[in-house]
Amino acid sequence: EKFGNYSLESREGEYDAIMFTDRASDILQHHDPDMPLFLYIAHQNTHSPFVDMPDDWFTTAQRTKLDRVSDSTRHGFGESLMMLDAAVKNLTTALKDVGFWDNTLLIYSSDNGGCHGAGAYNYPLRGQKYYYFEGGMRVHA
Repeated sequence: EKFGNYSLESREGEYDAIMFTDRASDILQHHDPDMPLFLYIAHQNTHSPFVDMPDDWFTTAQRTKLDRVSDSTRHGFGESLMMLDAAVKNLTTALKDVGFWDNTLLIYSSDNGGCHGAGAYNYPLRGQKYYYFEGGMRVHA
């Protein structure tokens, strides 16, 4: 369909960051770079529950950093965040490969502050996800 109002085929056991990035890359490959395009991707990586990811997805340096984190929730968040970084890098590469990069406005956003129970820490903002204090309504830069 023209606006992508459909479901992705089931890819059991594959992370959504990979599926979303693959779909975005496919859209870019088939779109005329001279025509305007609005592409919105809502990655869900840094939301719990965090699942262990295969070791081969990370470089030795990344794995070394992750192995220093003893708290399992923070460890899962770290893995998830590194995977999100890779997805953004792959999307950026795709934009460059098909000629969109020089005419692209890339906006990063968040829907709320982090949840303390899921390993987030919003200091210096007060509060967390689910609360009306600043720490629940926005993320600090």
